[in-house]
Amino acid sequence: MYTPRQIVAYGTLTAFLVLVTFNGITNTILHPNACSLQHTFETVGSFHRFMIPTARPDISHYELVEKLEAEDFPLDDESKRLIIVGDLHGMSHSFQALLKKLEYSPSEDVLVHVGDMVAKGPHKGSLAILDFMTTHNIIGVRGNHDQTVIEWRGWIEWVQTMRGGQEWLSRLDKQWEAAHRADKHLDVEDWNESQRKSCRGQDKKWWNLVPKDWIVKGDHYRIARDMTPAQYKYLLDLPLRLYIPSAHMFVMHAGMLPLDPHYSDEDKRQPLAHSPYVRDRNRDKSRAKNNTQSQPTTIDQLRNIQEIGLLTDIPQNGDPWAALNMRTIDDHGSISNKPSKGTYWTKLWKKQMNRCGGYRPDVLDMQLTESNVTWPDIVDWGHKKKKMHSLPCYPSTAVYGHTASRGLEVKRWTVGLDSGCVSLIHFTLWTIFVDPVRCRSPVPIPDFGKLEIVDTLLPAEFPIDDNSKRLIIVGDLHGMSHSFSSMLDALDYSKSKDVLMHVGDITTRGPLQGSLEILDFMSANNITGVRGNNDQKVVEWRGWLEWIHGMSGGREWLARMDREWRDIVRVEPAHDVEAWNRGKRRWSRGEDQVWWSLVPQEWIMHSSHYEVAREMAPNHFSYLLDLPIRLYVPSAHMFIMHAGMLAADPRYPSTDKTKQPLARLPITDILEPVKGPSRIHARDVISSTKKKMDPHAKAVDRLRNLQEIALLTQIPQNQIAWAALNMRRILKDGTVSRKHKKGTAWTNVWKDEMSRCGGFPSSELGLTEEQMSALNLTMPEVHGMKKTEDSLPCYPSTAIYGHAASRGLEIKRWSIGLDSGCVYGNDLTALVVGGAGVNTKQSGWRVQRRALQYLDDNDEEYFVDDEDDEFNGSHHVEYSPLFPFGDRMSARTVSMKCSISDS
Repeated sequence: MYTPRQIVAYGTLTAFLVLVTFNGITNTILHPNACSLQHTFETVGSFHRFMIPTARPDISHYELVEKLEAEDFPLDDESKRLIIVGDLHGMSHSFQALLKKLEYSPSEDVLVHVGDMVAKGPHKGSLAILDFMTTHNIIGVRGNHDQTVIEWRGWIEWVQTMRGGQEWLSRLDKQWEAAHRADKHLDVEDWNESQRKSCRGQDKKWWNLVPKDWIVKGDHYRIARDMTPAQYKYLLDLPLRLYIPSAHMFVMHAGMLPLDPHYSDEDKRQPLAHSPYVRDRNRDKSRAKNNTQSQPTTIDQLRNIQEIGLLTDIPQNGDPWAALNMRTIDDHGSISNKPSKGTYWTKLWKKQMNRCGGYRPDVLDMQLTESNVTWPDIVDWGHKKKKMHSLPCYPSTAVYGHTASRGLEVKRWTVGLDSGCVSLIHFTLWTIFVDPVRCRSPVPIPDFGKLEIVDTLLPAEFPIDDNSKRLIIVGDLHGMSHSFSSMLDALDYSKSKDVLMHVGDITTRGPLQGSLEILDFMSANNITGVRGNNDQKVVEWRGWLEWIHGMSGGREWLARMDREWRDIVRVEPAHDVEAWNRGKRRWSRGEDQVWWSLVPQEWIMHSSHYEVAREMAPNHFSYLLDLPIRLYVPSAHMFIMHAGMLAADPRYPSTDKTKQPLARLPITDILEPVKGPSRIHARDVISSTKKKMDPHAKAVDRLRNLQEIALLTQIPQNQIAWAALNMRRILKDGTVSRKHKKGTAWTNVWKDEMSRCGGFPSSELGLTEEQMSALNLTMPEVHGMKKTEDSLPCYPSTAIYGHAASRGLEIKRWSIGLDSGCVYGNDLTALVVGGAGVNTKQSGWRVQRRALQYLDDNDEEYFVDDEDDEFNGSHHVEYSPLFPFGDRMSARTVSMKCSISDS
């Protein structure tokens, strides 16, 4: 028998346990711990129905593909014009301006978009574009940014159905407005992170419903909140891909695969590797009659079956995320949206479509007789003649966006239309003109100048410390092939013993055949070098020519222009090619006027750049495309470029530690993120170049490398491709100029900065001498470096360049200019480092010692006296005395009068 006191005690304990249990269950429901949206939906939907009246919503709403009939995509209707617009990203004013320029008419034109209409650009612009598309019911596909807006809208509507949800969203608006009012520069991502960390109570419960990577009050959130129900419905109705059977074309935002990379190209599991339709002729006719699926009766219908197979039989093409985000695919078949991982899907598409060889009538077991088979006539189809390994298919075309980093990309079977409007470059309206004469404005010109800003060389690729190797760097060649061969002959050049490099402009201005011969030598021997401004023009012309070749009638028009120009030159050899171009632009009419509108305004057809681009072989073009704009040699602390590079931003004082990389210790770059064009972190840069840096290099050399990388990434002018190809001088406002008389020569800026380098002060590093020794931070002795009171915490680097023929051979302590004007009848110059001196053949000429003007650190000029300049034979070779080069090396220049036979 329990006493009254025990009964009270047990009753109190029982009540307490019941209360604790109830409170725990309630907290689990009201305060879910998972930030995952999926977990949140499942937990709340199961246990908290009294608070959330709706079940888990579908906020994605994918429609994988929509088929367009011929009337919706009127390629064969001469009364209609089809316009496909690239990624808009809310750039409404630019969009309307181009529609106006095209004289767009909803009744006469069919407008299509490739997705990503919204976000990144102006908020009002995104809403205006949504209003236009919705009002006019424009055909298009969904982009990854459109998808994010859809998901935000679904999430907002879901939260608004909860008790207190609308009030919390309103409270968030006020909190953000107050925070933004207090700090105009407040980053919305930082604000989100702060809110997640500091929220408590009910606010924490609401923030737990926001998926971790989502940004409240960001672009996508605000568009989703402000768009109308009709605009939301328009986005929901957009498919991920459009398929146009009549045109054998796919329109999508990101990408699509022509094969499953898990299998070989010819595996019968690939849709394009087997005949699209095989029918048993002995099949019971009654069964065929009762079959509700219509049998194909034309080649086009067979092609459609195969194209549907691309959509249904390749697993990656059924993944919605891939359709919205695909850029590359790796060897394991994984899709990535990173440009640097794997192979671009467009390369796979091009490769597979180029292998299509059509259908073989003797292989297709179908109910088609030769009398009713019309074999398609495909313009510029590269495989009209079947090859041994052709696939039984016909090519299809893919139109897409999503790749602003690659710009407008026009190939034979793919057209990429995202040319970066939101980055204020331009955006593309791809207009298909059934009748070219109806063209009322020029088609935007693609960017053919694909550029690699910098490449890093291994010590073995720049063997300055290898006594068994000789490094030869030759100046601007400009097609002077005979002079180049004579120079190599004079140097007794050996591919096995010497490393040959060039500073760009290897083509044009000189003889056409000479340019082709130099390209052949460079590409065959894989010579290391950089791209020059004239090489760049050749690259752009070749890209343009291939673009025109891909158009119907383009090859024929170019051939006609070639004949016209040859006929004029035959009668008048000295006729001005620029005057001929101006006349053609001004007086051409009809179809010719359309074609001439595709030639960029400043370009000159049949100039030397055009001729080299037209005549060079594919391997020559590949070689030029692979040339970077700059070469960086970490082991030698050296840069090689065609034109120039700045050691400081002239808009700020040299001692400004926030703007000038050489004004601060590089150790600070290790500790703090670099605010570069893509927020490069110094540690990441060092890690990414680790394989191309000497593993035995001293720690101080690695710190120097870090500072040198900062010159490339943190000085704005050094990130401009045009500047790297054309720089001669720099103005006070930081503008780069290619003129000879404006501003200050960039080499003077380089010399001033490098002369002020005094090394890394051990006191500022905060380390004792013992610690520095333990860390291998012993400071190197660099010839010519002097420490003064106003020295900068840096070590000097050397720049090797061309492009300055008017200044000739120019040797300074920390820069060497090698363009001595060979193509203008002056010298061809090479810089020679290492080896057993400069070898010259004594037969045919005697060697003259060159008078060398050299500027030392004290700006004192001194000269080396000329020796006897008499010589025998047709070649005149001069070589300079040895002079300091880099940290601890010596070099000499070798010059030769350019050959008359090159002219």
